[in-house]
Amino acid sequence: MFSKKSLVFALMTILLTSSILQAIGFDAEAIGAMLDTDKDEISLGQDLTIRIVEPDANFDSRSIERIPLNVLLISTDKFDETPLDKVLAKTGIRTSQSSLMETGFNTGVFEVTLESINDLLVDRGEDIRITYFDNTPSGGGSPTRIEKVVHVGKASIIVKFDKREYAPFDTINLTIIAHMLNVNRNKADTLNTPTYSKVAITTGSGHTYYPQMFETGVNTGMFVGKIKLTNDLNAKQGDLVVKSGDRIKVTIAIIPGFSVSDSVVITTVLGSISFGKSSYVVGDIVNVIVTDRDENKDSDVTDTLQVKVWSSTDTEGITLTLQELGLFSGIFEGKFTLGESSNTTLQVSDNDMIFAKYQDRNFPSLTKDTVKDLFASAKVGFPIDTDILISEPSLLDQNGAQMQSVKVGNLVMVQSSLANSREERHQFVYITQIKDTDGFTVQLAFVTGTLEPFQSLKVGLSWMPELAGKYTVEVLVWDSIVEPSVLSPAKKFTVTVKE
Repeated sequence: MFSKKSLVFALMTILLTSSILQAIGFDAEAIGAMLDTDKDEISLGQDLTIRIVEPDANFDSRSIERIPLNVLLISTDKFDETPLDKVLAKTGIRTSQSSLMETGFNTGVFEVTLESINDLLVDRGEDIRITYFDNTPSGGGSPTRIEKVVHVGKASIIVKFDKREYAPFDTINLTIIAHMLNVNRNKADTLNTPTYSKVAITTGSGHTYYPQMFETGVNTGMFVGKIKLTNDLNAKQGDLVVKSGDRIKVTIAIIPGFSVSDSVVITTVLGSISFGKSSYVVGDIVNVIVTDRDENKDSDVTDTLQVKVWSSTDTEGITLTLQELGLFSGIFEGKFTLGESSNTTLQVSDNDMIFAKYQDRNFPSLTKDTVKDLFASAKVGFPIDTDILISEPSLLDQNGAQMQSVKVGNLVMVQSSLANSREERHQFVYITQIKDTDGFTVQLAFVTGTLEPFQSLKVGLSWMPELAGKYTVEVLVWDSIVEPSVLSPAKKFTVTVKE
């Protein structure tokens, strides 16, 4: 019998005969800061949101960072490059928070909203100049001065969105209050016609749309319209093609050379996938739930989406269609049965793991469109809580068929299914040790690999018996050969080899 120490020594001897060393390099490039506002022009009494894109201030990807208000300098006809916090103290203007706050985990985007701009800050017809110094500009060098100018208009026009943030497949309900555009006092006016348009909607990616805006009644001076958004014309038709991070800008032309504008942003959220329970038994009906508001593509019908479901036994699995629970819910549900594999059932065994994968195609990203794989897992039966689950080993011939008997000289594959039950990658060593009736090891072999989060994988090692007799086959799964830790309880069985 081999002790664990002698077994490790033997495996290290095998490993040292074919070791590989790989080095990986990494290059980083600094990213310059940007300064922007949600409006290019405002009226007194309106809010103003200031946004800084500053990746260098994103120190911790696991927390929401803050930047003090005094990094912004304000210049108007009443202030000369004064830190924002001092401007607020003198004007009584309130803010949405006491600092520039990161918009989410690891975004590098910081915002603050100034509420109800007043004439203590600036007079009508004047400008608000906002200045920020980027102390770590792209490429190095001296601090870079970045400015944004917002005009305070004299015109009495109000632009109202029903929300400040929209999903890529949302509908914008737009309201414009502009009594000066109430041209016909005897009937309800229309701002945009086939021959003349006063209202233009543009996106950061360059798309433009001219929505029809209808006066709500005679002499109301209030105009309403709808804009249907889409980020994929194949998935849903829309008036305006957008993408995550786009800023939607509404511009109202009053007279040549003078206009009023306001804007909102297109945002996406990270979806989630889960099973209805943490454990099941063979024969159960399993609920799969996906929550993703970005997949609520059509407000007139319930939408659908697809997920991949598989098990430790059935690694190919099935594709399951989920139905939205209500017109605007963004919650999707589907069901399948644990049993024999078909379109709506999944083949499993006791002590299996079942997995589901959903691809979030509207994953939030500052720089590019990203697809994020999201996973869920659950147990079948009540297995031991281990990092890697291993199925009962099978003996297969060279064609992959189950062997009913083994003869001397046969090429035998000792194969098991491994399943990673964790959300992190796992390195593994799959080991087979075969002993005769005297306890002498006739074969010791191993193979290494990596299991991605919730991945299932079939692994096998070959054996060709030279003598007839009874043998004990032991299968082990460790994390390393040098300093091994057991990842799953060992599997052991006997096999009789005939002449």
